[in-house]
Amino acid sequence: MTGCALQHLDFDSAIFGRDVLRVVRPDSRRVQAELQEKSGALMVDAKLSSACFDQIAAFERLGFRRVATLITLEASPLSEPPEDIPDRSLQLSDNDLKHHAEGFVFQRFRQDSMIDSELAKEFMRLWITNSLAGRRETLARGSNFCTYCVTDQTLVIDLLSVIEPGRGIAGQLLQAIRSEGAARSATRVRVTTEAENSRALHSYVNAGFVPVMSETALHLVRDDAG
Repeated sequence: MTGCALQHLDFDSAIFGRDVLRVVRPDSRRVQAELQEKSGALMVDAKLSSACFDQIAAFERLGFRRVATLITLEASPLSEPPEDIPDRSLQLSDNDLKHHAEGFVFQRFRQDSMIDSELAKEFMRLWITNSLAGRRETLARGSNFCTYCVTDQTLVIDLLSVIEPGRGIAGQLLQAIRSEGAARSATRVRVTTEAENSRALHSYVNAGFVPVMSETALHLVRDDAG
C-alpha cells in the first residue's frame, strides 16, 4: 500500500521464522497504527538519524530498543589502479563460509540479546552466500572479499570480510574498491558499519574513508500476539 511505514522483508522473515518488517517511513504514529493491525510474533528494524533525539524517543515509547550505532563513511574514488588486481569471483569452502559468518560479531542482529545468536549467524551465512552468488559484484583476495554495487554514481560496499588478519588484506581490498569506483565513473565510495566494530572503522579510516553520517539502529521484537 502506498505510504506504508512498514515494509515486509521476505529474506529475513524466512530465516528468523517470524514476520520481519523494516521502517521505511519513520513516522512513529503511522508505525504504531500499522503494528496494531498485525498479530503474532514479529520483528521490526528501524534506522533513525542519531541526531533526531525526539524521534528516537518516540520509537522507544513504542517498545523499540537501541541495539547498535551505524556509521556511514565515504571516500573519493582513486584514479590509480591497484598494484595487485583482485579476483572478481570467489568460491568459499563450507569452513571458510562459516568463519566469515561468525566473524560479523558486531552485526546488529548479533548485538541484540533478544535474537538467537545462531539464527543471526545463519542470516549472515545466507547473506554472504547470496552476495557472492551474484546479488552483488565481488573483489576477492584469497578467501577474503569485498562485495559491492554501483547505483546513481555511488559505489556502495555491501560486505567486507577478512578471515586472514594481520596481512593488510582489508586495506588492499579497500584501495582496490576505490579504484573500482573510478573505473565505474562513481563520484564516491560509501560504506556503513557498526560503531562498535572499532577494527572495521580503523580499516576504513586508514584507507581514506571519513564518517559522514550516524544512525541509531532500533529493534522491536514481539513474541506473542501482542
